[in-house]
Amino acid sequence: MTWRLRNAMASLEIEGLALTDEERAVFEECIREECSDTQLADRLRERFPNYDNALLA
Repeated sequence: MTWRLRNAMASLEIEGLALTDEERAVFEECIREECSDTQLADRLRERFPNYDNALLA
């Protein structure tokens, strides 16, 4: 799972969607703790209440 999160983080940056320090911290925390995709999404929603809306913009 770790490689998937690292690849996701790199893909976002390649697409020009630079992560904030806070978003990067959530990804790195999940990489260390080997979170699932669902756990990552839950943590992003928890820390960033408008997370789902930002994806649609």
